[in-house]
Amino acid sequence: MDDELVKETLLDHARSPYHHGSSRLATHTGRFENPACGDSSQIELTIGDEDRIEEAWFQSEGCMVTRAGGSILTQFLEGKTTKEARQLSEIDVLSLLDSPITPHRQICFLLTYFALQDAIGC
Repeated sequence: MDDELVKETLLDHARSPYHHGSSRLATHTGRFENPACGDSSQIELTIGDEDRIEEAWFQSEGCMVTRAGGSILTQFLEGKTTKEARQLSEIDVLSLLDSPITPHRQICFLLTYFALQDAIGC
């Protein structure tokens, strides 16, 4: 994916994020804050039968990369088991974008992933 397509993907998710908000049915919640820049993300999961993530919602404060990362991750997580979510690595989450981003922006993109780890006890 070229840089322009990455930028467009990030902008699309930042402008119209998937499940940005709160869940009334959340069974697990996690939060992560980046003290270096002040960005933060919270994830709310509804985990049902067979430890499957039925819904994933996020709230974020910060840059558009933080919001886009939360949107992409929550969309990816729905339907996965908590075991599958626990097995995700930073590299796995970054690969959801299909193209590398700068190390400084990677932290922003990963904030909801770090909140996910808090929510499911990694």
